[in-house]
Amino acid sequence: MKLGILKPSNAGEKRLTLLPEHIEGFENDILIEAGFGKSLEITDKEYEDKGCTILSRKEVYEQADALYSMKGIPEEEYDLLQDNQIIIGWIHPQAKGKAFMEGVATDKHLIILNIDNTQPTIAFEDKIEPIPFIRSNFTYKNSVTAGYVGTIHSMLSYGKLFSSTTNIAILGSGNVSQGAMNAASKLGAIDNIRMFYRSNLDEFYKTYSEYDVIINGIAVTDPTNHMLTYDHVKNMKKGTLVVDLAAQPGEAVKFSKETTYDEPLLKVDDIFVYCIRNIPSLVYRTASEVLSESFTNWVFKRDLQEYIDLAKEHGYNIK
Repeated sequence: MKLGILKPSNAGEKRLTLLPEHIEGFENDILIEAGFGKSLEITDKEYEDKGCTILSRKEVYEQADALYSMKGIPEEEYDLLQDNQIIIGWIHPQAKGKAFMEGVATDKHLIILNIDNTQPTIAFEDKIEPIPFIRSNFTYKNSVTAGYVGTIHSMLSYGKLFSSTTNIAILGSGNVSQGAMNAASKLGAIDNIRMFYRSNLDEFYKTYSEYDVIINGIAVTDPTNHMLTYDHVKNMKKGTLVVDLAAQPGEAVKFSKETTYDEPLLKVDDIFVYCIRNIPSLVYRTASEVLSESFTNWVFKRDLQEYIDLAKEHGYNIK
C-alpha cells in the first residue's frame, strides 16, 4: 500500500515528521510531496535515494492509500481526498476536528488515525477506539520539548530573566509540565518553583496571587471547566506572566487567546498571557528528529492494512 507524506500547511511550521535517516524496513511504499524537506535543507533526491517517490501535492492525494498531514487536512483541500483513505495526524475528532469528522470524513468513508499525545485512536463514522499496537504517549518527547521551549521563549518575550526571587507555579505533572519545570530550574528559579497537581489545586487557589509566573500544563476535557478565569486575574500581581501551554487557548485558561511569534504576549488587565501553539517549531531541527523517530517506529513502518483490519474489527462499514 502507499503512504503519502504531505508538507505541513500551518503557517510557520518547520517540523518534519519523516527524515531520510529513519526510512528503513517500511511495509508501505512512501510518496513524498516535492519540497517536503526544504525547511531542513533536505533535498527530494535524499528521499528518492531511500526509495521514496516524489510527487506533486495533488498527485499524493490521488495515489496514496493513507495520508499523513501533521495538523490535519486544510479545508481548501477537502475535495482532493479520495474515498476510503486513511488520514493520519493530530486530528482531534472530538474537538477542533469534529466538523471534519461529521462532514467530510463520514461522506468519504475515511479512516482517521488521531495521533493524540496520550492515547492514539482510530475514528470512523461515529466510533472512536484506541489503537492497541501504538504505544500510549509515544510522542511524549515532543510534549516535553513544548514545555521546555515554551518556558524559555515566554521568559525572553516577557523581557526579564527568571532568578532565585522569581516565584513560579507550574500546574500539572505531565510531559509539558515536566519540560517547564526542567527549563525553569535551569534558568535560575529552582528555589521558588512549586508544582501543583489536580490533587492539590486547592492549595494553589489559596496562594496563586503570590506568584510572578504561572505556567499551565493541564489540558481540560470539559471546555467549561476552566483552571483559571477572569476572576483570578483580579487578584494576581501586576505584571504576572501566565504561560498557557495546554492544548487549546481559552479552555484551561479562560482568558488566554492564541498569540503569535510576532506578538507572543497578550495584555489582560494588568497581567500578560503567553499562548503560542506549535511551540516545538521554535526548535524545529530537534523536534523533527524526535518526531521522525517516534512516528517511524510506531506509525509509519506498519502495514497500512493493519489499520483497515482494526477498523473492520470494530464493525466499521468500509466501502
